[in-house]
This record gives sequence, C-alpha cells and structure tokens, in this order.
Amino acid sequence: MSEKDLRLRLAQIQARQLEDYKFKEDGAMSKEATMSQEEMKEHLDALNPINKLYHENQKLKTQNSTLLKALKHADMFITNGIDLGYIEMPSPYSDDPALSTPGIVKKAIEEARH
Repeated sequence: MSEKDLRLRLAQIQARQLEDYKFKEDGAMSKEATMSQEEMKEHLDALNPINKLYHENQKLKTQNSTLLKALKHADMFITNGIDLGYIEMPSPYSDDPALSTPGIVKKAIEEARH
C-alpha cells in the first residue's frame, strides 16, 4: 500500500472514530468527548495501528535522512584523507578490515538512498 493510500485510509478511520465522540441527544458530552486532546490522541493511537505505523515510518525516514548525511560526511572525510595522504591505507594484501571501510561506507550510502 502506498503512503498516499495509507494517509487516505488513516483519515477515513480517524473520521469514523471521531464520530463516536459526538454530543448525546440531550446535549451533554459523552465521557470520551471530555478527554483531553492528549488522551484522545493516545486513545486513537491505541485504536488505530495504521496511525501508529505511519508515525513510526515518518520517524524512520527522518532517522534515515540523518544517517545518510552523516555517512556522506564520513565518506568525504575518508576519501579526502586518503587522497591528501593523511590516511594511509594498509597493504592490499593484508587482512586489515580498514581496507573494506571506504567500500562499506559507499555501499551504505547507496542503500540509504533507496
């Protein structure tokens, strides 16, 4: 399901749930309608796993963006350090894990872009 479809479905579910918080016939508010906005949000979140998943997805997208920026800076730092001679790479015939570090960083950047 696309993000657009999820948002539409979320809006439909929330609209249905909010209908449950209408005034009673005599004009008094139902118990649920007297909840604070925060309590109502918690209540809706508990009733609506799609909403919870949507917010978790947004949080992960933000974290991914932050990590991608950090990886790009690390890649530039490593590349410049090697090119300018500040970082000396080990012999290609050694078993030093530092040999694979630039490639690991570049691969992580590519994966984070998708």
